[in-house]
Amino acid sequence: MKLLFTPEALSSYNEIKAAVPREAEQAKEVIKDILAYPETGKGTPTPLSGALSGLWSREYGLYRQIIYQILPDEIKIYAVGKNSLPIEDSAVTRMTKESSLAMKTTTYRPNPFDTSEVVLSDDLLQLAEQMARNVHEVWAANRLSQGWTLGPERNDDKKTTPCLVPYEMLSEEERQYDRDTSMETLKFIIGHGFEIRKTRV
Repeated sequence: MKLLFTPEALSSYNEIKAAVPREAEQAKEVIKDILAYPETGKGTPTPLSGALSGLWSREYGLYRQIIYQILPDEIKIYAVGKNSLPIEDSAVTRMTKESSLAMKTTTYRPNPFDTSEVVLSDDLLQLAEQMARNVHEVWAANRLSQGWTLGPERNDDKKTTPCLVPYEMLSEEERQYDRDTSMETLKFIIGHGFEIRKTRV
């Protein structure tokens, strides 16, 4: 099974790889799974409908997805990144003009729990930062256990990544990626009526 990217999808992936290497790593792992199991596996594979019938969507992170097509001998990636992704007409030469115009947005409409009214206290903001740091520590520990080492760039063959550094040494984009996940998790818990309080000093 061959893997093909549209120019737009490849450009998006390379931008993510340069700005947030760990997000690109998550996307790459899901793409590998797509090649092995096109209709099942990681990321909740979802067949799209309507004008996008024939395409599939998979999640690989918070509000991020991969749009792809399963062909007889290849997988074609149309988009990588945040949900409601634009897909250019040039990326869908196999589709009709009507379909390509409809593909400016996907039919999938994310419906996350609304946390806009949830305000985190200063203590919980500090907790979110601690959670973000721990998310990185867990990820780094897993990578080290798999034989990965620090390197100037991500290289799957050599198992090197520039992200095997203390949390404080990550780029701001990398740290914010972990913060967003941590804060949304806390807001989700509070928004569902649970109380978070410290029981020991």
